Amino acid sequence: MRKRKVKIINICGNIFSILTVLSFLFITVCIFTGTDMYSVATDSMSPTMKTGDVIMIRSVKTEDIEAGDIITVDFSDRTGSFTHRVTKVDTKNGWVYTKGDANVSEDPFPTDLAYVKGRVVFIIPALGFFSLAIGRKILLTVLASSAIILLIVRTVLESVARIKDKTKG
Repeated sequence: MRKRKVKIINICGNIFSILTVLSFLFITVCIFTGTDMYSVATDSMSPTMKTGDVIMIRSVKTEDIEAGDIITVDFSDRTGSFTHRVTKVDTKNGWVYTKGDANVSEDPFPTDLAYVKGRVVFIIPALGFFSLAIGRKILLTVLASSAIILLIVRTVLESVARIKDKTKG
């Protein structure tokens, strides 16, 4: 019975360790490729994006922005951002006009092209609920701490099992 518990704990620890390493690698690749991730907080872009989805954006040159692109834009006071679809680009005056797919009308004001953070390149459904609930930095800290704790517990259990095997033999 005890060996079975240790085996189950080892399997869970291995799975968690693999998921933690994969998450770390994923985040590292995003950092090196200049890809930012955001959790979708509203349904203004539904059905394309829903609350809790994660969007991945990359910076884009203003001359490459076209109607139909989905872009993330900082608020003019830099207190937050929003992600909507481009309806029109006015390069002469430096404006981009946007609209949420679920919204009836275009956003009330055009946005200065200087506030465009990037274009959406990928959407991962439902992955953002964690970060919406507890925040990105806290989530990463919890994952890293949990991985370290599991590795310590696993090492201690393996050591205890080895000691018991030596005392039996």
